[in-house]
Amino acid sequence: MVKLMKRNVSYKHIGKRLKFLADLTRNTDIDNVNMTLIICHYKEDIDEKLLNECHKFKVFKIVNAYEYSKFPEMLLFIYEGDSIEVVPNSTSILKIHVTLPIMSFMA
Repeated sequence: MVKLMKRNVSYKHIGKRLKFLADLTRNTDIDNVNMTLIICHYKEDIDEKLLNECHKFKVFKIVNAYEYSKFPEMLLFIYEGDSIEVVPNSTSILKIHVTLPIMSFMA
């Protein structure tokens, strides 16, 4: 039970750090501080290009009036548009986000 509680705290901490992904769905500024911390945490999976990718993704959404509200929809949009090579870091962090147990539980 103690291990489960420790994991739950870790998942919640990472979930808070991934808040910048929610900024992509709103008309708010992207949280660059947490994004930088996530890049450091997942340095084997993503790199600093994530910062630029997220800003481009947000502009693309606004310019094309594309509406999405859920992270799986964002991931599906990337896959359907064959854009994985264009936004590889965003794809990776979205896959991490939607597969975290705390995110699955909260959905």
